[in-house]
Amino acid sequence: MNRKTPASKGAPHPAYLIALVVVGILAVAAFVYRKHAGELADQKKLAALQAVERQYHDNAQLETILLVERLKGVDGAFLGLPTLDKSAPRAWVLITDLDHDGELMMLPRDARLVPHCDQLKGAFMVHPPLNEVAVALERAMDCK
Repeated sequence: MNRKTPASKGAPHPAYLIALVVVGILAVAAFVYRKHAGELADQKKLAALQAVERQYHDNAQLETILLVERLKGVDGAFLGLPTLDKSAPRAWVLITDLDHDGELMMLPRDARLVPHCDQLKGAFMVHPPLNEVAVALERAMDCK
């Protein structure tokens, strides 16, 4: 008797291979779209941070935190935070959103912040930030 072996012992059925390839292509396309869309959104937020920085660049109150809730043509609320850097004496943080990776939107990104925890909490009472932003800023300023 000549018996056929079950299909599972042979090569996979071509339909399974096609389905696997289609799923792989869709996964890659979704990743690329999400990354590209996130970077475009971050560009708008970065432009907003730059606009706020330009507007308040010559502000002499470098030892205090500035809260900017509204700026013509710019969405969001921003904090100007004193830094230890002479080249960038104030860092600007978008407090109403995070970047596409879930990180703080801060300009300059690597600023060394001066701890002004009481002022920070006061600014948060005036304009409550996104919770993740509050936690990250308190950690960056070493507030307990």
